[in-house]
Amino acid sequence: MITDEAVEAAVKSGVEAVEVPFDTYDLLAKKPKVITKELKALVKAAGKKAKVITVIDVDGLNLSEINVIVKICKDAGVSRIKTSTCLNDGEISYFTTGGIKTSFEGIDYEVALKNPTAEQVFSVFNSGATFFSTPKAVSVAKDMKVKLGC
Repeated sequence: MITDEAVEAAVKSGVEAVEVPFDTYDLLAKKPKVITKELKALVKAAGKKAKVITVIDVDGLNLSEINVIVKICKDAGVSRIKTSTCLNDGEISYFTTGGIKTSFEGIDYEVALKNPTAEQVFSVFNSGATFFSTPKAVSVAKDMKVKLGC
C-alpha cells in the first residue's frame, strides 16, 4: 500500500491525482473497515489539491466483490475508480447491469475493455462510466462511427 507520506510528497510536487492500486488480496485477507481506514488516510493526505484514484484489477472478481470494493472506495472518499485489466465479454456485463450502475452512483469510473463492440461501449457509457480504454481503439472507433451514422 502507498503511504500517506508518499501521497503528501506527490501532492507537494504538484500532481493533480494519485493512483492507488487496490490490492484485491487485501480484500480477502482484511476486513473492509481496515481497507477503508487506510484509503481514508490517503485521501486525507492528498487533501483538496489532488484526487485519489483507486485502480482495481477486476480479473477473477465477481459482481459481489466489485460492489464491496466500490463501497469501500466511496466510503473512503476516493474520487475515481479505474479497472486495470481489460474486461472480457462476460465481465463487461458487470458494468452494464443495474446492480453495478447503482453501486457506482456518486463516483467516477473508468473501464478497460478487451475487445468491445460499439454496443458494449455504448452500454458502458450508459451505465455511467466516464472513460473507457481498449487496445482495439481504432476498430471500435470505426464501428462506433458506423453505428452513429457518421
